[in-house]
Amino acid sequence: MKTVRQIDVDSYGLCYPGSKNKYVKRMPRILRPICIDLFGGGGAISHYLARHGAERVIYNDKNKICAAAFAAALRGEFPEEDLNHLSNAERAALVESSPVLDFMLSFRPSMRSSFLKEQCSYERRVNRFRRCRNAGIADRVAIVSADYSAFDAMRPSPDVAWFIDPPYCGEVVGYDAECDWTWRWCDEIAGPIVGFDSRLPAGPGWRELWRVEQQPSRSARHYLMVCFYRPAREPTEADNLATAEQLNMLDAFGGIG
Repeated sequence: MKTVRQIDVDSYGLCYPGSKNKYVKRMPRILRPICIDLFGGGGAISHYLARHGAERVIYNDKNKICAAAFAAALRGEFPEEDLNHLSNAERAALVESSPVLDFMLSFRPSMRSSFLKEQCSYERRVNRFRRCRNAGIADRVAIVSADYSAFDAMRPSPDVAWFIDPPYCGEVVGYDAECDWTWRWCDEIAGPIVGFDSRLPAGPGWRELWRVEQQPSRSARHYLMVCFYRPAREPTEADNLATAEQLNMLDAFGGIG
């Protein structure tokens, strides 16, 4: 049986519902001088890109707790002491002053607090924090906490690669029901886009790469995630090679799901 430490050896980002930690190695590694992780969440995509060739990554998440926790992880700021013995009241007092502890211990009730308790043990959460610090990538990742619209002006730049994993609005319990995201926002993007969603976006140029689907059961609802790609308006040779490499790898693995 693998231990928690063995399982987390090649993990990316923090424990987070909807994390792409399991799948980032199978997405196209399309790099530009700037790579933007538009809905960063637990930081798996940013972490992976910075460890595998990206010179400058911009992690963004509108939720300031997520952004602060990922920033703290990259800097190596995490609690060393065992906090499992604390009462709920004691934990509540701690998280009021620490976004890192808030993220690790509760996710707050509005952020599916049961997820971390059931799916990601305290030991694993701490190990994932340490993995971020040990990657030595803090100087290559800029942390931003803003609405995606703050990046409007960067869309026409051919020097930006976009990695977009938006909240699956109205489809997954616990995500922001007020999210106004639409893939039409990408119409003005000149650079390449790697995206994740529950369906392929409408419009020209989008290509499905692979999908993961789980049928509903007593313990889980129906789940569908599609990974797709839209090339840059003027693709480079490196873009084409990276996409071909990713597709060949999927053939070797027999795809996903």
